[in-house]
Parts: sequence; structure tokens; C-alpha cells
Amino acid sequence: MNEEWRGKRAWEAHAACHKANPPQRIEGRLAKTRTIFVCQQCGSQQTRWMGKCPDCGTWDSLVEQVERKEPAGKGRGAAGANGLNQPVPLREVPTGGFERLPVLGEEFARVLGGGMVPGSLSR
Repeated sequence: MNEEWRGKRAWEAHAACHKANPPQRIEGRLAKTRTIFVCQQCGSQQTRWMGKCPDCGTWDSLVEQVERKEPAGKGRGAAGANGLNQPVPLREVPTGGFERLPVLGEEFARVLGGGMVPGSLSR
């Protein structure tokens, strides 16, 4: 089989896949897509098209699939609908419940919240 023809065939399959699965918007942002190639014989996944599956050795068995991922929350509005990541005023953050070890220096102790918490430092 001609290598140029194989490359053209892979590109046509790639273009057809994106026509069938156009990018979608999630909350005003484009959904991230990742193209993988799955072997129809052994199920191994590759990041790019190959003429021969590197795992089972079957020729022309890799088929393109598009995976959609929801965009990771970044910046404002990342809390989402579940409301788990709600901002809390600094004065309302619980600071008790830790035994603190005294440190030298009044300012250093203040910065540490009253002293060092056992297990919070490592070498």
C-alpha cells in the first residue's frame, strides 16, 4: 500500500471524525477534546495513528476516537453548580484543634498562627 495514500486516508478519517463530532461549548468555554487511536484487535490506545498496532502487530486496525473532557475549573466561576468551593472570609476559617509548638520571635509566631503544628515540617 502506498504510504502517501495511507497518510491521505488517515487525514480523511481524522477530518470525518471532527465533522461528526464538532467541538462543544460547556459554560461558554470550548470543551477540550483529545484524539486517540484504538486498536480493534487488542484495544490498546495510541496518541497518533500508526499503520501497525505496536502491541499486537495487526496492520490497519487503529481507529480514531475523540474523547471530550469538561474544562478544568480555572479563575472566576470555578465553583460550579455543586457549590463546594465557596469562598470563606479569612476570619471565619477554623484555626483551633492543633497543638502548636512555641517558636522564637513574636512576629514569626504570629505569622505561623501561634506556633508550629507538629508534623507540618519535613526535611
